[in-house]
Amino acid sequence: MQDKAGENKMNVQPRRNRGRDKVISREIIEECAVNLFKIKGVDKTSINEIVKEAGIAKGTFYLYFNNKDDLADAVISRYTRQFIDQVIIPFQDVPKIIILSDAIINYFAQNRMLLVELRKNLLSGKPYPSTRETVKGFSRIFLNYLNQYEDYHVSNWEVYTTVVLGMILDVCFKSLVEEKVGSAQETKNMLSDLLKRFFSCD
Repeated sequence: MQDKAGENKMNVQPRRNRGRDKVISREIIEECAVNLFKIKGVDKTSINEIVKEAGIAKGTFYLYFNNKDDLADAVISRYTRQFIDQVIIPFQDVPKIIILSDAIINYFAQNRMLLVELRKNLLSGKPYPSTRETVKGFSRIFLNYLNQYEDYHVSNWEVYTTVVLGMILDVCFKSLVEEKVGSAQETKNMLSDLLKRFFSCD
């Protein structure tokens, strides 16, 4: 009887270990992917490179992700939530556009990978969850400013937000990635001017 109890106990323990390994393995894959994405970009990073960096078999990768797009969206979704928490929510009620512009540019300056991928995904029109989450977050800001400064009704917020967000990302991309804008201050002035024209505010 004692032997059987001991055997049952031994059978239970590996299942708990496997559960922890699964969480750790997924996190390791995502972290290794982030490192490669920041260096090479998502498009130029292969699954083979990711599994090599993570030190796992290729079959293990497919236990957690359907393909590279699935992994990339999981990574971008994490950064999107961070962006919403650090920029959109704290600054959605700020009355001055210049303050919001500063927050957007400062965040993307530290997270260029998110900027590149959000812009690419928005232009592609593919229904990535991370892109939809960002559009939804910006909709709250735009609605707030329109309620304060405009008297017209927008019936399709997703289209409206996608258009404005696309221009915001273009300004940041030209400055931070392509480095075609003279200075950080000029970038902030450009973005502030763009938003002021949309919302007729200060």
